Amino acid sequence: MRWNMQLLGLIGLSEARARLDLSSVVTPLHVRDVIAVLTESIAQTRIGTGHTDAPSSSSKSSQLQSFVKMMQMRSAALGRRIFEYEELKEIGTRAGIMTGIAKLVEIANMGGYLLKKGVNMYEVVPD
Repeated sequence: MRWNMQLLGLIGLSEARARLDLSSVVTPLHVRDVIAVLTESIAQTRIGTGHTDAPSSSSKSSQLQSFVKMMQMRSAALGRRIFEYEELKEIGTRAGIMTGIAKLVEIANMGGYLLKKGVNMYEVVPD
């Protein structure tokens, strides 16, 4: 039942985000913006509560942007959107991210940049 309330909250926030653009239609971009804000808020809350193992939110955000850009470029270059986790780790390394790839994949999945397709399989969402 809790996920139902979370989904309703996400829908409401996405509708509000669309209204900021004076749009009557909620687009995937509006939903991604809301998820990014929520993810950032959760990361800030973790940092504020003393979880020092998390990188700073600005570095995590820039890592996520680099990672997403590299995933999308690699997907376009290879002409496919499905990648194994090991391939995503390699993409992260090429983007200069040496640690925390698993967490970054999780954040990208929560943010709608990746869709989990099975055990260690992910689909890159086109921009």
